[in-house]
Amino acid sequence: MEALLTANKDKLYSFAFTDEEREIPPEQGDEDSGETIHETIRIYTISYNGEAYFADQVFHLSDDQKLLASQYAQNLTVLLGDGIYQGLSETEFSATDLSYDGVVFADGETQVVYYNQLDERWKYSPYGTDTIGGYACGPTAMAIVISSLTSETIDPPHMAQWAYEHGYWCSGNGSYRSLIPGAAQAWSLSVDGCTASEPQRIIDALAEGKLVVALMTKGHFTSSGHFIVLRGCTSDGKILVADPSSYKRSEKSWDMSIILNEASKRAGSGGPFWIIGN
Repeated sequence: MEALLTANKDKLYSFAFTDEEREIPPEQGDEDSGETIHETIRIYTISYNGEAYFADQVFHLSDDQKLLASQYAQNLTVLLGDGIYQGLSETEFSATDLSYDGVVFADGETQVVYYNQLDERWKYSPYGTDTIGGYACGPTAMAIVISSLTSETIDPPHMAQWAYEHGYWCSGNGSYRSLIPGAAQAWSLSVDGCTASEPQRIIDALAEGKLVVALMTKGHFTSSGHFIVLRGCTSDGKILVADPSSYKRSEKSWDMSIILNEASKRAGSGGPFWIIGN
């Protein structure tokens, strides 16, 4: 195998380049540098072709076998990792011309800055090789939390890039659950895991002005998997949410039983609830 790889290393990677012309103006106040400098920069893009090379040249897989291998790898990532499929349905993703600039919820103990992953400003922006609109409920939820609990304003593109760079993006599946405690700790916020058997902890945390990220499964909030933010309680004991993919659901109050029953049953990285505070 080593000899085979060495002999065919040129097939594992390919590259392309473009030349970009740049102008550097003279520095302000520099009397000795009165001319604009022109330079050409060559930008290389390197692509890894290993998956196709191994499938075609090493294992000689048929198209059906390639599809099966891809599905197996995706399912294994979700099963053995702490990811869960978090893509939106085609109907959910097809919503157009949405913008929620400046939306703030002030009906809970903590004033909450609201972001929506389908906002036209970043819906098609990248999250890894996926899009924020389709797969970045996790980064959007944490953008809501961090922007609400700290003095920093972190929007979904910023949070999605941070999540990608720190290994929390799960290709084709959204985000690993570890994104939630990881991002909270990175912004010096306290974070404690909580299960569905501890509803009073959630209620007490919300009453104290903390926020709770919840990972939901199929039901009222999603057809697959979806991170939302619990942002407060009403006087009659219902739960207020900030749903990264639905402003309409964010305006409603919800029975705690719905939240508990539809939360993910897989407890990974401390979840399916994470209590976050200053």
